[in-house]
Amino acid sequence: MDSEIIMSLFRPIHHSKCAARLIPTAAGIAVLLAVLAFSPIPGLGQPALETLIYRFGNPPDGSSPNAGLVIGPDRALYGTTSSGGTTTNNGTVFKINVDGSGYTVLHNFTNTPDGTIPLAALLFGTDGRLYGTASAGGADGLGIIFKSQLNGSSYEVLHDFNNIPDGAFPFAGLMQATNGALYGTAHLGGTNGQGTIFTIQTNGNGFQVLYSFTSSPDGATPQDPLIQGNDGALYGTTYSGGLGNRGTIFKIQLDGSGYQVLRNFTNSSEGSGPRGALLQTSDGALYGATQVGGAANIGVVFKMNPDGGGYTVLHNFNSGLDGSRPFGGLIQGLDNLLYGATGFGGTNSAGCIYRMQLGGSGYEVIHHFGGANDGGRPSGNLTRGASLGDSGVLYGTTIIGGFGTVFAVAVNPQLTITPVVTQTGTNGPVVLWPTFAYNYVLQTTTNLNSGPWVTVTNGVPVTGLQLTNLPNPSGSYFRLVWPQ
Repeated sequence: MDSEIIMSLFRPIHHSKCAARLIPTAAGIAVLLAVLAFSPIPGLGQPALETLIYRFGNPPDGSSPNAGLVIGPDRALYGTTSSGGTTTNNGTVFKINVDGSGYTVLHNFTNTPDGTIPLAALLFGTDGRLYGTASAGGADGLGIIFKSQLNGSSYEVLHDFNNIPDGAFPFAGLMQATNGALYGTAHLGGTNGQGTIFTIQTNGNGFQVLYSFTSSPDGATPQDPLIQGNDGALYGTTYSGGLGNRGTIFKIQLDGSGYQVLRNFTNSSEGSGPRGALLQTSDGALYGATQVGGAANIGVVFKMNPDGGGYTVLHNFNSGLDGSRPFGGLIQGLDNLLYGATGFGGTNSAGCIYRMQLGGSGYEVIHHFGGANDGGRPSGNLTRGASLGDSGVLYGTTIIGGFGTVFAVAVNPQLTITPVVTQTGTNGPVVLWPTFAYNYVLQTTTNLNSGPWVTVTNGVPVTGLQLTNLPNPSGSYFRLVWPQ
């Protein structure tokens, strides 16, 4: 048996009828075992396949999407562009299906009275409405909070920022807390001119400034969304200010009480200028990224306890080839790995997508953006698919690549993988597969053409799977599929 044929069994294939069959001859088994012993399985991480699903064309569909996407209850993607649209060139709210079809502009911003230059991701409220911010425009030219129906109708300005005391220029999106209210930040303005934390009800009532930043020691110029922690409090970052004027991580209660600086970025080695929303993962820790600082002054990935202790730099972006200057935060994938994107760096200097273990080990770049070909300079958070069928797919946007792009990255491709089958001395089959296919489901059939394919439930899940009590093992076929 040719070794190239054996090695091809480790590669993802699209054809669902390709499967490995038990080889009953001793000679065949010997060749298989020899190849397995001396041929390394390529790649310890699961494969990642990037697909460009939409390229913006400026008028009339918008340009320069600065924010990440959200997935609606209809499983479509919703987002904003900071410019483009109709001839007013003030940006848009758009919708697109996950396969790239059905692109629709839901709203064209006109500056006054409805705002301009939306820079943040949208929010789906518990009432089924879309909520968002525009960083400028509105009655005072200082930004607005808006809401609309999913189809773009009933667009409504909930609040116009007026600088003092409200704040000005909301660069960040909104979040909805467990009490039903909306919370966010304004980049500037407030009583001290350094930005604010605010809350507002979904009907536009009850706007309240919870906190006005003073720069030192509490931080200044917040520009990323808040999150609600497991303890019910709000957590966020400021891009500048604090004791070292390099930004802070803070905590505040829903009613505005108890403002606390958890971390002052005071030296370049630990990062500077945190960007993107914080992430609280399944281990309870807070994770985030900074745009600058670190060993090469091009950003870091960090981890911290919710009480402010245990701050650790998990990764220093160091050469540029591993990415540089992340503009967005992190998300936790189905596989419990952390995923993020950098705005610059990578092999084409157009940014990249990376992943790593929660503890910081295993950092790897899974996609280098090409610029003109597939876009570049992703600036928002990635978004994970909402259902089991596409939960291994991440969606995002890039600023460059024509007028910007929408992309999808399959980090757990929904493909059939052909396993390698040997047999034991007692004639029991042993099925082996690549490490990257750890989460795939093993299926078997005795009829390659018509099936049925049955999920294997017996055996011991190790590097491969040793099966027992299979009828007619020499006539069985096996395949690995991502669970639908």
